[in-house]
Amino acid sequence: SNYGEAGAIDLFGPDYNLPKAYSGHNSYWYWGPPETGVDTLITVGVDVDELREVVEDVDVRTVFSPEQPNVGERNVPICVCRNLPLSIQEYWPYAKHYD
Repeated sequence: SNYGEAGAIDLFGPDYNLPKAYSGHNSYWYWGPPETGVDTLITVGVDVDELREVVEDVDVRTVFSPEQPNVGERNVPICVCRNLPLSIQEYWPYAKHYD
């Protein structure tokens, strides 16, 4: 959900066969959504209750909470979302955030 998480996925993801990251955070949003059809999303740091309001099938795979004391990101849900009722292009305008 933020550019740091998206950047980490883009940097380390190829080693794990992960696709390119897309994010609504800051300048990542301006790069736009994927052009091809998307039927499954992997979300990082998106509020699970908010996801369940717009997606039928939300599978919380893990909650990232490192043991190191100085890591700013704790309790970050990582979810797999399927059966999207809207296309990623329809979701995209609502993804933009600057927090």
